[in-house]
Amino acid sequence: MILFPPDRFNANEWFIIIVSLTVLSCMWMLPKRFPPSMVLLTSLVPLLFAKVFDSILLLPPFEMFYINDIKQVEWFDLLLYLMYLPFGYLFLYVYDWFRPKPFGTVAILTVTSLLAVLFEWVTVKVGVFHYTGWKIYYSLPVYITVQSLYIILFERMKREYICTKR
Repeated sequence: MILFPPDRFNANEWFIIIVSLTVLSCMWMLPKRFPPSMVLLTSLVPLLFAKVFDSILLLPPFEMFYINDIKQVEWFDLLLYLMYLPFGYLFLYVYDWFRPKPFGTVAILTVTSLLAVLFEWVTVKVGVFHYTGWKIYYSLPVYITVQSLYIILFERMKREYICTKR
């Protein structure tokens, strides 16, 4: 894969740098809640989900949006994908901290999905995402679905960890 430099260094690159440093700092400052093996797995899952869904929507015949200044993969696209790791970790941290019952899980999914749509709207405004066919309201059911799958996977990993302690 050939990585291209940014077409021009502007608001979208600064946004990615600032948000990445902010969420990574938040992740590292929080008290440790999960064992290292779970941190690794639960951090990689959002990256995988994002890459798979984006790859489907970025490629022909869909080509629903592109990232940053050019349609090819640029350096900051990689940093953007790495941003999903701490966001996923923080999502599970909040979920696990509340330990919600089913209604609480629905509430957390709703609030975090709405916050994700709001964050996506901001990324569009600063030029990180450029829609060519995608609509912002398509994102809400996607976030609810992906975060639901993420919680299911997390709960399974947590049960497995408790049984095996690895």
